[in-house]
Amino acid sequence: MKGMRGHTLTASLLLALTLLGCTDSKQTEPTSKEKQSMNTSITAASPISLSLFEPVASWQAKFPNMQVDKQPAGVNFYKVRFPKNGGKNQAKILFEFGRNSIEIPAVLSITGPYNLDFPNENISEIWINSGLTENKEEMHDQARQAFFKLLDDIVKAGWKPYLSESYPRLMAKEILRRVAEEKDIDAKFNLRPEYMPTLDEWMALGDSLHWNFHANHVEMQITLSHDITKRDPQKPGAYFMSINLRPMTHAMQDGMAPEERRDWRAVWLKSLPVSHAERAAEEAKAKAAGHQIDTDYQDPPMPPEH
Repeated sequence: MKGMRGHTLTASLLLALTLLGCTDSKQTEPTSKEKQSMNTSITAASPISLSLFEPVASWQAKFPNMQVDKQPAGVNFYKVRFPKNGGKNQAKILFEFGRNSIEIPAVLSITGPYNLDFPNENISEIWINSGLTENKEEMHDQARQAFFKLLDDIVKAGWKPYLSESYPRLMAKEILRRVAEEKDIDAKFNLRPEYMPTLDEWMALGDSLHWNFHANHVEMQITLSHDITKRDPQKPGAYFMSINLRPMTHAMQDGMAPEERRDWRAVWLKSLPVSHAERAAEEAKAKAAGHQIDTDYQDPPMPPEH
C-alpha cells in the first residue's frame, strides 16, 4: 500500500486540477482588471507567510481576489495566481513551521483545499506551483544548481528524506542511477537530496521526479517537471515544481478505502510488516549486488493521536 504513495498523490492532484479546470469560468476567473491588480504588492523582498490549518478567512485577507471552486464532493479549492513583475516570477512563499520554516521562490500559484467534512482542520494542505528561478526559462545547469540549492535549504531547515516504507534504503546516487536506467519504476518516487547529479546525469533524467521529506509530522513532496521540447543542453530549458505540504496523517491514508480511513491508524500499523518485508527483500538483493544500504535512515514517526 505504502509503495503507491507517490502514485496516489499524483493521481489525486491531477483529479483535483481536472475538476478545477472544468468549472464555469464565470464563477472562478477574475476580470482582466482584477488580474492586473491581483497581489501587485508582492515583490521578491516580501514573501507571503502561510502555514497549515489556516482558516479560510486568513487566506481571504491575504488574497482578496483569490478564486474559489466549490465541488459537489464537499471540498472547496481556494486558488491564487501570481502576476509576473517585469516578466519575472517574483512571488515567494514562506511556509511558517517553526525551525522547519522554508522559503519557496518563483511561485506561480497556490491552492488550498478545504474539506467541509472536517471544518476544524481549516485549510489543511498547501499546493504550490513554481519555477526554479524568476525567469521563464534558464540554462539547464542553472536550473540544476537552483533546484539542489533549494533541496539543501530544506535539509538545513531540519527536513529529512522520506522513502516509501516498502522501498529499499539505498543511497542517493544509487537511486538516481536506477531512475536513469528506468528499470526500477518506484525509484523516481523515492529520490534523495544528498547527491547532486552532474549536468550529463541531470540531462538524462526523465520527467515527474519526486523528492519527499518529513518534519514534525508534516510531509513535503516535491515533484520536478520540465518541458520535454526544450532539452538541448546548449539552449535554455523550462522547469516547474509542485511542492505539496500536508499533515503526515493525510499522507498515511493514501491508498486506503473510505471505510479503512475510519480506523486508518490500525490499518497503517497492520500494513507496516508487509511493507518492511518488501523492503528487506529488496535490500538483500541490493546488498548482494554490492550496493550500500543506509542503515541510519529511519521512517517518520507515527503522528500523535491528537
